[in-house]
Amino acid sequence: MMGLANTTSKDFSWDFINFITQHPLIEGSITPTLAPNGNSPQVTSQQMSRDKELFTKIAVQNVIDNSGVAHSVVFVGTKSGKVIKFITINQDTKPETLELMEVTWGNSPIDDLVLSEANNQLFVHTGGAVIQMSTTNCAAYSTSCDVCDACTMCVLSRDPMCGWDASIEQCVAMGGGTLLQNIESGTTRECGEIQSKIKRSKAPEIGSNEIVGRRVDSQSVIATWYKMFPNGSKLALLGQDRYRHLSDSRLEIDPFLPSDVTTFVCDYTLYDITVGRDQVIYSNDVTIPPVAVVTPTSIDGSTEEKSLGGVPPNGTPPNEETVGTPEPPAPREAGISPIVIVIVVVCIVIIILLVACVYHKRCRKPSYIGAKYQTNEKPPNP
Repeated sequence: MMGLANTTSKDFSWDFINFITQHPLIEGSITPTLAPNGNSPQVTSQQMSRDKELFTKIAVQNVIDNSGVAHSVVFVGTKSGKVIKFITINQDTKPETLELMEVTWGNSPIDDLVLSEANNQLFVHTGGAVIQMSTTNCAAYSTSCDVCDACTMCVLSRDPMCGWDASIEQCVAMGGGTLLQNIESGTTRECGEIQSKIKRSKAPEIGSNEIVGRRVDSQSVIATWYKMFPNGSKLALLGQDRYRHLSDSRLEIDPFLPSDVTTFVCDYTLYDITVGRDQVIYSNDVTIPPVAVVTPTSIDGSTEEKSLGGVPPNGTPPNEETVGTPEPPAPREAGISPIVIVIVVVCIVIIILLVACVYHKRCRKPSYIGAKYQTNEKPPNP
C-alpha cells in the first residue's frame, strides 16, 4: 500500500487490524502463473476449469512417495457438492495437474473440509451434515474397471498415497513395505505384460447380428477392436464396413459372415497405455464342456448343474470361457445298485452263521429224559 511505509498499527481502525490478524497469509499480493508469453494466466489442467466448477473449500496433505519425493495432495470442495482430489507434478519445469478421484455428496455446497492426516480421513461438512471419508480409498483404482488389469490401474493412478502390493495382489495405502509405484511417469512396466482374457464361442448363424465383447462402465477407458487373420496380421475395425464400435465398448458385427469365424482382439487403453485385453475366438464346432455334477431333482422338477472347476479334460486353460450348451451327462443304466447287492449278501451270510451257531450248540447238549439204562449202570445225578 502506498503512503503506509511509516505508519504503525495505531494508525488503522480496529476492524482493519482484526482482519489482518485473521488473514496473515495475504500480506503480499497473489501473482498468477503466467504463460510463456507473459501476457495471460496459464491453465495447467482442464480439471481446474471443467464444467465451470466453483471451488468453496480446500485442504492440502503432504505425502512422500516410495522414491522419497514429497507431493501435495489437494482436496477441493465445490459448490455443486463434489470433493475432488488431485496432485500437481513438476516435469521439466512444466507443472502437470492430475485428478485422482471425485466424490459427489448430493447437491449441497461443500461448506468445510477438515483433514486428519494421522488417520488418513477427511471430514466433509455439507448440507448440515458431517461426512467422514478416506483420503486414500486405494481399492477403487483397481476395481473401477472390470476389463482392466488391477496392478496396471493402481500404478497408473499415480496416487502417492497408494501402491500395488504384489504379495496380496491389492492396491493398498502407503504404510511401509515394498509397493509398486511410479508417480513421475506413470509407467506400468513393473506389473508385467497384460494377460489376455480368452473367450471361445460357437459361430452364430451366418447373416445374423452379433455383439462381441464386454460392457465397460469407465468412460476414460477406450476400446479398440481388431480382426485377426491366419497369417498373424490384424485389421483395426474402427470405421470398417459391417463393424461398429458401440458406446459401451462392445463390437457389433452386422451381418456375421463366414470370414468372421476367426479371432477378434480388443485392447483397452487409458492415457494411451494398454490396461486390458480380450480375445473372442469363433469356431464352427466348440466342444469344451466343463466337468459337471447333476444334483437330485428339486421340488420344481429342475436339476442344478455345478462346475467342479480346474482344467477341463481337453486342456483348456481355466481363464477361458465357453459359450454354448454343454453336453448333458449320460443317463445311468436301470437296475439294482451294486451297493444294495453287497448289503443284501452280507446280511444273508450273517443270518446263515447265526443259524449254524445255534444248531451246533443244541446238538452238543445231552438229554437224559426218557433214556434207558443198563442194570449195572447208575443213572447220572440230576
